[in-house]
Amino acid sequence: MIGTTWEGLSREQTEKFEKDGYLVIPDFFSPEDCANLRGRVEELLRDFDVQSHPTVKFSTGQKSEHIGDEYFLSSGDKVRYFFEEDAFDERGTLKVDKKRAINKIGHGLHEREPLFREFSTRPRVKGIAKSVGFRDARILQSMVIFKQPRIGGRVPPHQDSTFLYTEPKSAVGLWFALEDCTPENGCMWFVPGSHKTAPVYKRFVRKPEGSGTMFVEIGSPVEDPPESAYVCEPCKAGTLVLIHGSVLHKSEHNRSEKSRWIYTFHMIEGEYDYPKDNWLQPTSETPFTQLFEVNVSASTATDESYMRLSIDQSRLSIPVDTAYCVGATLVKDGKVLSTGYSRELPGNTHAEECCLLKLDDQTQARGATMYTTMEPCGERLSGKTPCAQLLLDAGIARVVMGIEEPRKFITDCSGAALLRGKGVRVDHVEGFEGTLSRKSFTRSSMGTA
Repeated sequence: MIGTTWEGLSREQTEKFEKDGYLVIPDFFSPEDCANLRGRVEELLRDFDVQSHPTVKFSTGQKSEHIGDEYFLSSGDKVRYFFEEDAFDERGTLKVDKKRAINKIGHGLHEREPLFREFSTRPRVKGIAKSVGFRDARILQSMVIFKQPRIGGRVPPHQDSTFLYTEPKSAVGLWFALEDCTPENGCMWFVPGSHKTAPVYKRFVRKPEGSGTMFVEIGSPVEDPPESAYVCEPCKAGTLVLIHGSVLHKSEHNRSEKSRWIYTFHMIEGEYDYPKDNWLQPTSETPFTQLFEVNVSASTATDESYMRLSIDQSRLSIPVDTAYCVGATLVKDGKVLSTGYSRELPGNTHAEECCLLKLDDQTQARGATMYTTMEPCGERLSGKTPCAQLLLDAGIARVVMGIEEPRKFITDCSGAALLRGKGVRVDHVEGFEGTLSRKSFTRSSMGTA
């Protein structure tokens, strides 16, 4: 029976959450978890290319015209980067290093990043969702928020259901402190009990004409509570703060020299109506994650997430009439060594081939895992070395593929068999066949390898 072994909230914790509209749970996750999540975020910041970015800034306040573009609206199942409002000077030049200019990374970390997916779907998270009344909890809007030193912006009083509205209202936020959060660096402030006294009177929606966002009122505005009503909630790294979607909360500017990194995602009730004009929308390829249905092991969740990264790579491939669109990710010891996609590098290169060519030291690949959206080729019409042989020569220990190579250009597709015959473990991640079939054939019913 679902949930019978999930550890949720105690009765006292549940009662306090229902009374105050939020709950602070110290030591919810380990220092090791914190270090792993922070380490992956450091890698994302390091690899972020500022020059290719549309320079989108983000604010939770009333000025929403600067976040009304496609980069923001299509971010629900992607890993996107948003700048602090004070990160640029009058000429649009960054005032600080890129690592200190980012306000947040979101909104699909729980779908695209293996560490975050496993962390977000653990049994204890499921238990908490059950404790607060979810029957079909759906995860959405996951992000790391940085609150950068000196420039970290103020988040005015707000209610999360404004941004993730359901009928009836159901949003709950899970807010994980990756660093110590203090009054000086922008910890959270709450109005206890305001989820019962302050109606959600507006929604953040897509504009009817299909471009941009706006706030629309769904009730009469209520008077803001006095500052004295807010309770400061500093907390240590490893703390979870559970947040009711209707409780008023805020955070102040970070004027200190210390950052305030947190990871957060939200849940809504899947049985309730989720309006089609909400700013964040699911896609046919990536519906909102059904938390209680994610019953895979950590290793399987990791495989799925790395496959999603590979799918993202395949989207970068320029379609042609004579080959497939494939993406690949090379992973070792839980770290991404390289990524690649079809013809990324000169010379009619394949995705797996690009991953290997990008390595500074070819010996790095020994013992690694290659994730690829399509079975590595066992033969190439160009006469070049097939990818299966390249992987064998590199010492790859495991290959995880999305779909078998179609018998379109090569009738004897033997890449997987060749690898298995030489002792390489070859696994297939199920559930991506439909997506990968569409992504692999993207021009004249075919695509690029």
